[in-house]
Amino acid sequence: MRAILLKSPETSADQLSVVETSQPEPGNGEVLVEVAFGGCNYADTMMRDGSYPHPKGYPLVAGLEISGRIAGLGEGVTDCQVGDRVAAFSEDAGGFADFCVVPAERLVRLPGGVSYEQGAAMMIQSLTAWHLLHTVSTTTPGDRLLIHAIGGGVGLNLTQLAVSAGARVFGTVGTPGKEEKALRFGAEMVVDRSAVDFVAAFTDALGPSPFDKVLDSTGATILDRSFPLVRKLGHVVSYGEAEGRPLPNLW
Repeated sequence: MRAILLKSPETSADQLSVVETSQPEPGNGEVLVEVAFGGCNYADTMMRDGSYPHPKGYPLVAGLEISGRIAGLGEGVTDCQVGDRVAAFSEDAGGFADFCVVPAERLVRLPGGVSYEQGAAMMIQSLTAWHLLHTVSTTTPGDRLLIHAIGGGVGLNLTQLAVSAGARVFGTVGTPGKEEKALRFGAEMVVDRSAVDFVAAFTDALGPSPFDKVLDSTGATILDRSFPLVRKLGHVVSYGEAEGRPLPNLW
């Protein structure tokens, strides 16, 4: 089968290669999925450049979420069958290949109205967004939310799910133009951090400590500077360090 191979944890984008390798076999409690689409998440790009190495080691076939058709069943798998349309989370990676083995417990069947392309984008970003809003914390109608990196995959999922829950959504981006989809999906105001001071911009527009909750995947000084924007007894949900670790004196 074909697979995209990362030869080392410092593989540049132009060094990615498609190789022929042996097709995996499903073990006990596992299924073999013929991959239709693989979702490319920030974690995958970090595996490539070595900033988020995978515990399996290298060489490595990345790809943590996939969609496709079940092509084989391992021993003990009884609640699905060959031919089922599914999406899956593969903690062991391996999704950027023609076939991938995943535990049956990490499959979801795709309804007829959900395409393979949509299914491959659901398992990590959409579920992460849902749990950030409704499990890690609560989101109720009228809440004001600040979403950093609102133009990214999780940010856009957060926007749509928060708006559907009746919340008011605000955000920041680090690159001009990335605010467009968030605004189209219901965000009321998005600030470009590369152009203006986001703390001052939101304080001027909404008043002091205007947010009930901040959701941040950036870390570093962006997270550090966000605390004054949260109301008393509000929530700060930190789920990533795309810009670096928070300042040591914060903790």
